[in-house]
Amino acid sequence: MEKQDVQNRIVPIFDGVKNTAVIARMSIKQVLEKIKTEYTVKTKHLRGIIDKDKATEFKKTFKAAIFSADFEDSRKKENIKTYNSIMVLDIDKLDEHELTLVKTDLQSDPFVYSCWISPSGNGLKGIVPLKYEEPPYLYPDMIDDAHKAAFSVLKNYFLDSYNISMDPMCNDYPRLCFLSHDADLVINDNVQFFDITSTDITDYQSGLIHPRKTSTIKTISYTDSRGMVYQSRELEAKKRRNYKHNRMKMQQILKFLKNRGDSITYDYQHWLNVAFALSSTFPYVTAIKYFLELCRLDGSKHNELESQQKFAVCYKQNLDRFSFGTIRYYAGEYGYGKRR
Repeated sequence: MEKQDVQNRIVPIFDGVKNTAVIARMSIKQVLEKIKTEYTVKTKHLRGIIDKDKATEFKKTFKAAIFSADFEDSRKKENIKTYNSIMVLDIDKLDEHELTLVKTDLQSDPFVYSCWISPSGNGLKGIVPLKYEEPPYLYPDMIDDAHKAAFSVLKNYFLDSYNISMDPMCNDYPRLCFLSHDADLVINDNVQFFDITSTDITDYQSGLIHPRKTSTIKTISYTDSRGMVYQSRELEAKKRRNYKHNRMKMQQILKFLKNRGDSITYDYQHWLNVAFALSSTFPYVTAIKYFLELCRLDGSKHNELESQQKFAVCYKQNLDRFSFGTIRYYAGEYGYGKRR
């Protein structure tokens, strides 16, 4: 496949889960355009259903596509017509904050052609074009193992790069992808193919797939996107992993310090260290919010604008030398976390 040919791959369309017959065929470009412009009513209705079982049953009535392959008449492996060398991403159970961060990661990844919010509203779908050293469509009995091997390599790539876990069912190439509405779907016209070697396939067949290092894993430069600033992918992944726990602890520390009227930013060095520690612990918007709350405990010594400017500098210059442990240690000097 040439890069511009990704959008021209033909995919079969199905009318929900129960009907296994192909009802239409469209190009990937056409399907993505429909996701951007159609399915609004059903998507909104699904996300308004509180009962999970009822929501699951309703989702099964959605139109669905199979991006990875086309089939003669029904979605059975023995009926495969064309293998598209496409991997579908399915990432579930994200809260609103995680959804924003993960979508940003996927949109900036060189191998993700497109990504969009899933029907439920708390996950993401996406597609990655694959380039096999030995094209499996030349050997039909190899397609299943080749696709599963590609999934294993990609699963490790996204886990290593962004701490993102893919739904393991993505390794099944006839799997349906329900079509929902996302007006903000983005297409990467400069997408790169993800290389799958013959060794990757033989390793999978032997049960030897391991995380594969790749030079394409890159660091996010400091950017401001929709009010958010990002650091390295590795550090952002660590923040996501510990976000809920650290946020809860930070709120406890703030409550403790406010009740006592104590400050952990009372001199320049503490002020600086707290800024760096928060920069390593939380995304920018959350981190500066907590920093200013802590600084306000200094009373008349606090200058809001100066603190904002200092934090912005610290966040961009952060080398992850201070952790949330610094905050806990400073609060601990006043008795936080100590049994009475």
